[in-house]
Amino acid sequence: MANEASKIELVNSTGNPLRYTCDDGPAITKGTLLKLSNPRTVAQSDGAADLFAGVAAMDKVANDGSTEISVWTNGVFEMAASGAINAGERVETAAEGSNLVKTSTETDFAKLVGYALDTASGGKVAVRMLR
Repeated sequence: MANEASKIELVNSTGNPLRYTCDDGPAITKGTLLKLSNPRTVAQSDGAADLFAGVAAMDKVANDGSTEISVWTNGVFEMAASGAINAGERVETAAEGSNLVKTSTETDFAKLVGYALDTASGGKVAVRMLR
């Protein structure tokens, strides 16, 4: 996996992690942007109008028998940017590649990752997650 989100600051020092169900098969790397599906299940984001769940707070080893993962839902993260992003703009997962964010005109709160705290530089942007 590439382009993992890097934790800058967690709100309440914990990031309000939630436990979600996940498939046993795939590996999930800490820092992966996760999409939500029903019932309360997460998987790696593919950027296709994802309902955003949060950022993986731990590594999940493929086929390890585990079907749960901890997910950060509240904090500031450095994320890989797809294209230009300006401070204050809303961001969503990007379809161009794994673990990328892009500017958003999305009005559905569930699809927003958050908003940019700075202008993307060197392909990275600080994002305040909105969960």
